Amino acid sequence: MQHYGKITIHFDGEIITNHEIPLHVLAKTLTKLEAAINRAYLVVKRGTAEKHRRMGKNDYPAITFLIGKSSDGGYILDLAANTPIGKTVISYIGDCLSHVIDNLNSDMDTESYSLSDQLNDHKKTFDLKTNIQTYEEFHKNNNENNIHYATKSILKEFPEFLIFIEQKDKYGENYFDITFEGKETIKVSFDAQKAALFKQVIREVHLAPPVLYEGTIQSLNKQTKAAKFVNKTTKRVVMLKILTDEDFIKVHPYLIDEDGIRFYGCPLVEYGSIDTIGGDIYFLDLANTAE
Repeated sequence: MQHYGKITIHFDGEIITNHEIPLHVLAKTLTKLEAAINRAYLVVKRGTAEKHRRMGKNDYPAITFLIGKSSDGGYILDLAANTPIGKTVISYIGDCLSHVIDNLNSDMDTESYSLSDQLNDHKKTFDLKTNIQTYEEFHKNNNENNIHYATKSILKEFPEFLIFIEQKDKYGENYFDITFEGKETIKVSFDAQKAALFKQVIREVHLAPPVLYEGTIQSLNKQTKAAKFVNKTTKRVVMLKILTDEDFIKVHPYLIDEDGIRFYGCPLVEYGSIDTIGGDIYFLDLANTAE
């Protein structure tokens, strides 16, 4: 059977015994790699990444990967692409990962403060005299950030299995290599320090400046203080996060308001990227109240 490139994973260290690997380690690794492959396929197919976008039943045959026999040298396993688009997907993931790794720096400032504190800071500096973007302006001005979100959506899967490399106190001294043989060959290696730094960078989140949103509240959960907000422009349902009881009370009447809601919200930024279509929003204030 013809193959169109492959991904090779290589574990080595104390987690490996006689070239054998624990089931839970391999299972999590393959599950998360499959998720990354599927996400990359959707980006390649559609040209963009959107939060909560899922594979359709007709997508899976187009992106089939076959698992080969493991080989010695620690634990080595090949995942071979069975379709032409698989080669493009392999190259895309390899490029995304190598770009982030090449820009990692052990001296990077990865300190952050809570989203609640960030939202409070936005409230303190909230000034309606400034030119706050409408949602349409925000979406148009963040095309590059949408592209970056595609990278984030793929690479967020990797820390889930790199935990076996990062946590030396639990799993011992281990190493992980992953090689992408697509249009070119890209190899990326992880030790505990690099795995920990990669996780910090890829999971970095903060709140962007306020945006004016319009739409309707589809549902509202009192326990989680989260609402499903239907964006008037995109017709897409996104999560609206509400952090205080006071703000929850402000939003609640609009659950049954057919005329909809206008509010200021801060979009969530993940790994320097924003999903302007499906990304989470943090409620700041009602537009009519703030004005």
